[in-house]
Amino acid sequence: MIDVYVAIDPGVHGVGYSVFSYHDGDFYCCGWAEPKPYKGRCSEQWQAVGDAVADAVSEYNVLAFFHEKMQLRPTETHKVNDILEVNGVAGCVLGRLPRGIIVEGYTPLRWKGNQSKESNHADIEALLKERGEYDVYRKYLDKCPRKRRHDVKDAVAIGMYARRRMRLWKRGAT
Repeated sequence: MIDVYVAIDPGVHGVGYSVFSYHDGDFYCCGWAEPKPYKGRCSEQWQAVGDAVADAVSEYNVLAFFHEKMQLRPTETHKVNDILEVNGVAGCVLGRLPRGIIVEGYTPLRWKGNQSKESNHADIEALLKERGEYDVYRKYLDKCPRKRRHDVKDAVAIGMYARRRMRLWKRGAT
C-alpha cells in the first residue's frame, strides 16, 4: 500500500477529496464521494459520507488527514447548524480512517487567505502544471459532477496547503 495523506472539503451531501503521497507530496487523485440515497441532514448521512470517502481511499495507507474547518463570523449566527453539520461530516470521515494518524483542520482564511476561490483554483492548477501533475488532476476532476467540482478543487487546494506545511514539519519547523 502507498503511504498518503487525504485532504477533504466536507459537505452534508458529499465530500470533495484529494490524495497525495505522504513522503514527497506528489498528487495521486481527487474525486467527489457522495452516498446514495441522500438520507437528509442527520448523523446517518454524515456517517454515510464518511463511509463513501473511506471507500474511495481504501487502496491507500492513510497517514494524515486534513480538512476544511468552517468559521463563524460574528454576523453569521444563522450558520451555526451548517458549521456543526460540516464538522460532523469531517469527524465521521476521520472515524473511518486508521487510528493514530496526523489530523489538522484549516479555515478557508488559513489555506487560501483572502484570495477568491476562482483565483485560488487558477493558482493551484498552475502549480499542478508546474509539477507535471495537471493531466492526472484533470483526468480525475473531469469524472466529478460539474456542480461539485469546486468542492474537489478546494480539497486539492487544502492538500497543497498541507504539502507546504508538511515540508516545514520535516525540517523541524512549526
